[in-house]
Amino acid sequence: MGADVRLFNLGETCINDIAARRPGARALFRKYGLDDRCDGATSLAAVAARRGVDLSALEARLVMLAPRPLDAPATLEGLIDHIVARYHQVHRRELPALIALAERFSQLHGGHPQAPNGLALFLERMSVDLGAHMQQEEEVLFPMLRAGDPMISVHVEAMRVEHEDHCGTLVALAELTNDFQPPPEASGTWRTLWEGLRKLAGDLVDHIHAENDLLFARFDE
Repeated sequence: MGADVRLFNLGETCINDIAARRPGARALFRKYGLDDRCDGATSLAAVAARRGVDLSALEARLVMLAPRPLDAPATLEGLIDHIVARYHQVHRRELPALIALAERFSQLHGGHPQAPNGLALFLERMSVDLGAHMQQEEEVLFPMLRAGDPMISVHVEAMRVEHEDHCGTLVALAELTNDFQPPPEASGTWRTLWEGLRKLAGDLVDHIHAENDLLFARFDE
């Protein structure tokens, strides 16, 4: 999540390639006024220059959206079980704790100029949306994948669309929290919350990557 942007040569990469490899990139491009449909074959640096966008700031946000290398099981059954245990169960455990901490944070620092308003409510909505998505996967999609259902492509595409929505939420969360960077005078509660949110964002990027690029890709044909 904190890797050096120079390692990725993002400026020289066309934005279609970036969008294909980084969950949430399209939402970020829209926020910056970049159109991957019209500018997709153009390098990020060229598009940013043409649109008057700060390339360094955009690259830093894109690095945050880069999935980490995953050590995932090779079998379908193993991969599904891994996704549920490593991501679904972890999100369900950590989000309520983060919401409670965000409520405490608001009580302590609600008047601070760098404290985002409504953070706990934002996380509650995120938890509801993500919870419904994961339940749909566990109760409908994953059993269909295991059974090799011929209608699976429709359901996979629906989940991919919802993944894009989740990525847009991550972009908004990064904006709310100044890219998860607390101010120098931040309290322990503030720093703990921001670190927890950074982990949540990283886990969700990896979660979407595991499903889109490892699990769903098995059924693309």
